[in-house]
Amino acid sequence: MRKVSFPNRLNISNVISENFNVKFLSLGKCNFLTCLTFNACLLYDKKMTRIDKFASDLEKIKKRSSSADFLSEARDFFCREYKNSSLAQSFAFWWEQNSPSDSPNVEKLVALSSLLDCKVEGTECFSPSDWKELCQIVNSEAEDLPLDLLNDLMIIFVDKQAI
Repeated sequence: MRKVSFPNRLNISNVISENFNVKFLSLGKCNFLTCLTFNACLLYDKKMTRIDKFASDLEKIKKRSSSADFLSEARDFFCREYKNSSLAQSFAFWWEQNSPSDSPNVEKLVALSSLLDCKVEGTECFSPSDWKELCQIVNSEAEDLPLDLLNDLMIIFVDKQAI
């Protein structure tokens, strides 16, 4: 870690720009605290998404539970996150059946969460056969799904050539 010393009078944005390779807009005259607050916001502006939160909570469950209990606890957590919908339960059952009990694939459960949110990001871990199985699950649950969710999922399945 590089130590940065601050002289008495200094524009903090210049120090940060020089040491962290970051460009800032000129704010004109402002006091040290305002510059520091503004610059800190620019450096740490990543917001946690629902999927990030789900993955983080899943890691906490993994750390606190035994390997024998993790599959069922993760499945139950997944279903609770999606209000015990029949599609979430079917996806969780599929994940549980396709995960080895000694090392469950957490990445796939996070990807299922992403898929239920109709996001393609994070679903790279699914194989072509996984996509086809997931499409069959959605087809079997289709009459109970809201039309907009079904439509969005079908668009994803067409893009992934699962239909």
